[in-house]
Amino acid sequence: MTIQTAFNAIPAIKEIRTAPTINFSLFKRLTREAAPYFAEAGCSPEDGFFVPEQALQERNQPIQIGKRRDEAFAFLCDAIKEEQSPNLQRALAIAEAGMDVFPCREPERSVNEALRRLTASGFVEALDGLKGQQVFRITAAGLSHPQLGEATHNAVAPRLPVESDRVREVLCCIADAGAIRIRDLTEKLGIEQRSMNALMQYLKRKQLVKKAVMNLLAPYSLTAEGHAVLAEMLRRKAA
Repeated sequence: MTIQTAFNAIPAIKEIRTAPTINFSLFKRLTREAAPYFAEAGCSPEDGFFVPEQALQERNQPIQIGKRRDEAFAFLCDAIKEEQSPNLQRALAIAEAGMDVFPCREPERSVNEALRRLTASGFVEALDGLKGQQVFRITAAGLSHPQLGEATHNAVAPRLPVESDRVREVLCCIADAGAIRIRDLTEKLGIEQRSMNALMQYLKRKQLVKKAVMNLLAPYSLTAEGHAVLAEMLRRKAA
């Protein structure tokens, strides 16, 4: 889908093209409703204004704005400038860090709305994060967004329930084996038996590992949460 095709699919632009009647006041309102999409795409007011203006020409009976074109253009310029706010920049920064929280001064509802529009525009993708929380990740298109570099500060990713290199190695070893006994873990990783016993109890309390069966010598495997945490640990290590 091209940018022009995407813009033509904006509900407000569709209404400009198909509304039974349209006056200047309605045209301004619909143009304002389309402004967030233009801002998110990083297009200039000139390029943005071409879209609703072209929609007027595609009506069954084309309409010319005439003398009020400058007024309508100035209105759109202000609307796009308003949309190019810290909310959008913060939403991109949140997505770049893989955030599921909003450590910023803007209202969470405002950032949520920006993230919703960025997702719809293909600049951000929504994923299932830890404990079923929704997280956002920036896409290749979002990385090239002109406003990404303008964020005043980057979002900080939320802390994981475990973070040490030793824990990551243990989780990796369990994941590779599918299920493994504590004795085999100590041999593979060279960790003292008593320390490994304590670590496995800690990971059980964090609900990251579980025993395959209720038996003293039963092997351990990762829980769904354990797999998710390990995947996020590996992603951050590779970043």
